[in-house]
Amino acid sequence: MGKRFHKGISPVIAVLLLIIIAVAAGLLIYIWISGYISGQTSGLTTQPPKIAGASARWAGSTLIIDVLVHNPAPTDTSVILKACQSAITSIDDCSQPIGSETSADLRAGELKRVVISGSPSGTIESVTVFLGTDTNGSNSIDSDEEVVDSIIISVPPS
Repeated sequence: MGKRFHKGISPVIAVLLLIIIAVAAGLLIYIWISGYISGQTSGLTTQPPKIAGASARWAGSTLIIDVLVHNPAPTDTSVILKACQSAITSIDDCSQPIGSETSADLRAGELKRVVISGSPSGTIESVTVFLGTDTNGSNSIDSDEEVVDSIIISVPPS
């Protein structure tokens, strides 16, 4: 019988090709995962503070408004809260504020209780609380552009 000669690649070249394929696959997986993770966390920086809840109660003739504010962003921020008599949708319609505007500093991810108090005039059934950021340096919420969230609260009878 005749000799058979098998032609193919040498074992050394085969091992090198397998290593190159494994490294390339690992790099592709790394790039895909790092892109996915950065896409998931990039939205956190753009999330503004939010009102998580609020309630109103009377202490004599003073209305006490407890507001829970949450900062979902990965950075610290400062917020301003303003309470207005009646249910309104625009801060420009706030002709009867309750107390003065209240500011609070929030750490990244923090949920904080902020208290607003004042003596409203007349009988009120509801209060609107606006949460905003000071974009123009006036230390107050001056326009709807600075408002990031709001909530309407029912006020119990005094």
